[in-house]
Amino acid sequence: MIYRKRIREQERSQTQVYTNELHEALTLKNGPAFWKYWRSKFNTFTRSVEKVNGCCEKGDIANKFADYFSTIYSCNNYTRAETLTEEYKNLRDGYFGLPVPCDLSFDTETVGNVISKLKRGKASDIVGLTAEHLLFSHPILPVVLSRLFRLILLCGHVPNGFKLSYIVPVPKSKECISKFLSCDDFRGIAISPILSKVFEYCFLDVFGSLLVCAENRFGFKKGLGCSNAIHTLRQVVDSYVSKGATVNICSIDLSKAFDKVNYCALFIKLMKRNFPVQLLNIIVNLLTGCLSCVKWDSIYSSMFAITFGVQTRFCPISYIIQCIFE
Repeated sequence: MIYRKRIREQERSQTQVYTNELHEALTLKNGPAFWKYWRSKFNTFTRSVEKVNGCCEKGDIANKFADYFSTIYSCNNYTRAETLTEEYKNLRDGYFGLPVPCDLSFDTETVGNVISKLKRGKASDIVGLTAEHLLFSHPILPVVLSRLFRLILLCGHVPNGFKLSYIVPVPKSKECISKFLSCDDFRGIAISPILSKVFEYCFLDVFGSLLVCAENRFGFKKGLGCSNAIHTLRQVVDSYVSKGATVNICSIDLSKAFDKVNYCALFIKLMKRNFPVQLLNIIVNLLTGCLSCVKWDSIYSSMFAITFGVQTRFCPISYIIQCIFE
């Protein structure tokens, strides 16, 4: 009887713990934490996908996704793309920009702090490295990486290994599991090399002041998100309505906007802000010659080139995208 009583108490305590966590996250308006607890408690549906676009073999499915994503990361308007390329070339001739505000180097402390903040439990990169490899490595690793990053900044050349990634297709919704699946029912999550991430975070930590966007932008800013944008919109609407005015709202949802970003447009925006040419060389080199493949289960597809789109993989570029809409 005591044993059964303890089991019932434990079941009730588990429910109470989840309830408290959900309530606390809701009180603090912490949206990511709230949905994390919600999904861990109520989203129990799991099922592997065995057939996509009529293919059952893992290798065939991976190559199907590779063909699909290679068309996704492509240009919508080639005439406009050629115009932007010519404009970029004309502006780049004789361009220098402002001087770099600090030394072109990342010290050991900066690299060590970035490594210590890496999140654990993430997927390994294309060569099998994870954040845990760096976190539990020899203490000399930040020294070695700081010297490597200094060479990258001085030479303006990024190793080709930093440009390799793989894409994991994830179903957009659970409802599509019960129907015939196609590549359109999946979204791609790009996994970039862990060393490239460390370099990018160091870049943002040291030169982030050069990538500041307008205050009325809420995307890709630490501590800000959709809730802040919704609150601001609500305050503006209430202000006009309280004065007897009519408010008309127009919103635009750009389909696959990240996948269609033109690199030359980003570079032009940076040059118009007099971005230092030494740092511009790094970003241009990092986005040139990127290759990716698709991982389905344990099978990798053939490599394909990424010539458009940011894949949400380069941290400073998330800030640079804001410049396009300024």
